[in-house]
Amino acid sequence: MLATQTLSVVFGSFINYAVMISVINNQRDVLLTNNGSGQWSGQYFSSVNTQATVWALSKELYHVGKPYVIVPIGLAIGFLAVCLHRVITHFKPKIGKLDLRDVNLPIIFQYSGWFAYNQTQSCIMLTTVFLGVFIQYYLRNYKLKIFKRYSYIVAAGLDGGTLLTIFILSFAVFGTAGPAKPFPTWAGNPADYPDRCPDPSSS
Repeated sequence: MLATQTLSVVFGSFINYAVMISVINNQRDVLLTNNGSGQWSGQYFSSVNTQATVWALSKELYHVGKPYVIVPIGLAIGFLAVCLHRVITHFKPKIGKLDLRDVNLPIIFQYSGWFAYNQTQSCIMLTTVFLGVFIQYYLRNYKLKIFKRYSYIVAAGLDGGTLLTIFILSFAVFGTAGPAKPFPTWAGNPADYPDRCPDPSSS
């Protein structure tokens, strides 16, 4: 097992590098835009570069009296909120039917933060919330047999199938290794913003 995983990591690194070079060469102009396209976005890599830059300038940005001092303070607020939640659940684990031990504050804080900055991904959050409520609340509480039997295997199947589909479409349609062959324009694939989230900088 260890040998298989090691070989996969080594082999996968070369594949990832080759795919990355191909994408950059063929989609450079799109990756440099603010909002990317329905298929490609340089947002993640831009954010990594931005984080490296701003933390290098931490004294000028995050120090007391500087513009973004709330960022390190926010880390302390999050830490204290989780500690307070732990203390409350120790003495009063339930409020009515709500079990406070089931409330995961770090996860709530993490994904709430997406709304503030992740313009290329925040459009999917409503769907994510609906699915989360349906699966984790409705199925888990009212259809436990279905939840136990199917939720994990269906999630794994959808995840694996989605990744495989993206891989195939990236090469066959989206222009990873050559010119893109876009799908026809229709109600589910509008010409301007496929995810129906306009680029704020264009307004």
